[in-house]
This record gives sequence, C-alpha cells and structure tokens, in this order.
Amino acid sequence: MQTIVYDIEIARTVESTKKKWASPEDLHFASAVAYSYEQDRYHFFLHLRGLTKLIELLNKNKVITFNGIKFDSKVVLGNNRKIRACNGSTGIFITGKGIIWEEYDIFTQCLKSVHKCKNDMEACKRMSPGGMKLDDIAKATLGQGKTGNGADAPILYQQGLFDDLLSYNLQDVRITKKLYDFISENHFVYNKDRKQKIKIPHAI
Repeated sequence: MQTIVYDIEIARTVESTKKKWASPEDLHFASAVAYSYEQDRYHFFLHLRGLTKLIELLNKNKVITFNGIKFDSKVVLGNNRKIRACNGSTGIFITGKGIIWEEYDIFTQCLKSVHKCKNDMEACKRMSPGGMKLDDIAKATLGQGKTGNGADAPILYQQGLFDDLLSYNLQDVRITKKLYDFISENHFVYNKDRKQKIKIPHAI
C-alpha cells in the first residue's frame, strides 16, 4: 500500500457551468499530479487517458488531499461517488466504479477541529468559517503559498499550455505534502494571518 498526495485541475471554468461548484464532475478533468512517499516520485497526468492512470494509482492506497473529499474525488470518480467512515475518527473511504481508497483530507481535518466534530463524516457537512483555503493555511503555517490562481488552470488547459498547467498543479501538490508533513510532526496549522492555531491531533 502506498501513501499518495494528489491534486487535480479542471478543464472548464466554474462560470461555464450552471451548477458551478455543486457538480464538480461537470467541470471535467484536465490534469493531476500525484506524489508517492514510497517511491519518492511525482506522477503527472493529462486528459482523460491520464485520468484512467490516476485512478489506477489511487486505488487501494492511502491518499492525502486538501479539499479532495468534496471536490477532487468527484471530478475523478463522478458526483455519485460514495464516502463512508473509516474504523477510526480520522480518514474517509472514497468508493465508486469498483474503486476504493482511504483519504485524509487536510481541509476536512481543519473543519473537524474548528467545529469540534466527532469524526470526518460530520466534518464534511460543515462550512468553512473563512481563512482556510490552501493558500491561506500554507502561507500562515509554512511561510509559502501557491504560485498562481486555480481559476486560471482551465484557461491554461484550453490554450494548450500544458507545461504551465502541470507546473501550477505540481506546486499545489508540493504545498499539500509539506502541510501533511508539518501536521505529522507538529499536529497543528494556522489559518489566514495566523489568527487561529488549528489543532490536528494525528494523521494516517
């Protein structure tokens, strides 16, 4: 079993779909980058053929994301993908299309701490109080943030600027990995402008 950090980018702008964020599958897969701890290797995926390879990599492994439960997993497996609790209070099983993986979502862990939820399933239903985007937490906790705006990713894809797209995608994965490593060692992160220290007791 591998432990994999991954992040996807979408092919359509949010404004181009009537449902907007409510139906991530409709935004279509553009690219993904994944890091395997066991292999110490980054994997790169483009277009629908890349999506198939990404699913093969994630299947039956432990997965680390930032907001992957509510967004990335729906782009990857479809809006009808299912979630269910793991045996403990941390982690969620993502299932769909004969695929399953165990996911540790840093954003969900932050929601669980801030709202004092008993488990990840409860935390998934809660809303962010603000100041908890990946860029917010990375800058406050690590002193470095994203290299661009996620809203530009679909435009890069549509223009065929795949090197720029994957470069942006890679930085999101690197930041997510660094946050996970920090949490594993320190058991907390800061929200935007370091206004709140969010305790996260453990990682998978």
